[in-house]
Amino acid sequence: MRKICFQIHKWLSIPFGIILAIVCLTGAILALEPELSELFYRSRYYVKEVQATPLPTEQLLEAAREQLPPSLEATGIQESDDPQRTYQITLKGKRKAAFIDPYTAKVVAIDDGTGFFMKTMRFHRWLYDTYKRGAFSWGKTIVGYSTLAMVIILITGLILWFPKKGQSWRNRFVIHTRNGWLRFWHDLHVVGGFYVSLFLLCMSLTGLSWSFGWTRNLMSLLFDRRLIYSLHTGVWGGFPARLFYALVALMGVVLVCTGYYLWLSPSKRKRKAH
Repeated sequence: MRKICFQIHKWLSIPFGIILAIVCLTGAILALEPELSELFYRSRYYVKEVQATPLPTEQLLEAAREQLPPSLEATGIQESDDPQRTYQITLKGKRKAAFIDPYTAKVVAIDDGTGFFMKTMRFHRWLYDTYKRGAFSWGKTIVGYSTLAMVIILITGLILWFPKKGQSWRNRFVIHTRNGWLRFWHDLHVVGGFYVSLFLLCMSLTGLSWSFGWTRNLMSLLFDRRLIYSLHTGVWGGFPARLFYALVALMGVVLVCTGYYLWLSPSKRKRKAH
């Protein structure tokens, strides 16, 4: 049983590993999108000068419509209780928004939905391939089957994690740092993988609902769509949960890298030869 699981684990990981590393890395970035956006685009979210009273909402919305290009249609406005923050103008179209100074009615920035995080999302879901609802996409298909492979890789990895008869359980919970690099990377892969595998499995299973119609229908029968999205992204627990999800996703990248290292390790090949 262990030999079969090992072969499945290895030969699925080798071809799909690079794709899974991309999906995990982009997923980690997307989990922290609000915080990273404010870090790198601070002028969008904070006013230059706080004044006594914000302008009326209708006046701000009308001013925004006058300043926006004809291709962007303002549909509403999201106010903030923080006097230092701009208001967000909701625009017609996916992931589009504008930002307006509530004291001067000046549109300070426009996010037309084609920026860095949109590109990251396209890598995460479609490997930057073009995709239209109902149409076939190679990128979407490859990500879907890679995610399905990840489910199998994680399950077989959990089976392989259990120590053989007579082996110590302690070594399955501790990452050794003083027994050479090969042992360290091995423990990081095996032990570290154990600690994050259930969370990665949750992300993978929920992520499949965006890849295949049959998984989406099955998930919808079992869970509410909002719950599926919440479990996939970590929004259920606010920033702490999303930060944890980002770290788990980054650990997925580490698992891919350590797996390739162990497979290609000269020390391993020398040991096999002996």
